[in-house]
Amino acid sequence: MKMLDLAMLDGSLEILFYIACLLGLGLCAVLVARGAMLWRRDSRAPRLTVPAGVVSLRVGRRLKHASDHYATFRVESGDCIELCVPGRDFAYLSEGDSGRLTFQGRRYVSFERGAAPL
Repeated sequence: MKMLDLAMLDGSLEILFYIACLLGLGLCAVLVARGAMLWRRDSRAPRLTVPAGVVSLRVGRRLKHASDHYATFRVESGDCIELCVPGRDFAYLSEGDSGRLTFQGRRYVSFERGAAPL
């Protein structure tokens, strides 16, 4: 009887292992597809340049030695837009700066401080 129980348990574990692998691969496929769709949407969006001011800056930790830099801009209409900003540009931004923000979809392109309004 014990031999039969071990054989059944071994088969169940094998099935669970395959199910876990399929779920992992499915999750990876969904994440890759979602990233591709967001990239495509941002690439198709028009590139806009609008007068804006820097409202806030923040750093989000992603890994132990990596971080994402975010800046929140307020545009003329009063709406706020938070964009991920490269570290080289983030270092030159200060809260209260005003200028012209260029972005494409959810993608930051540039910020010209003190540039004349459009």
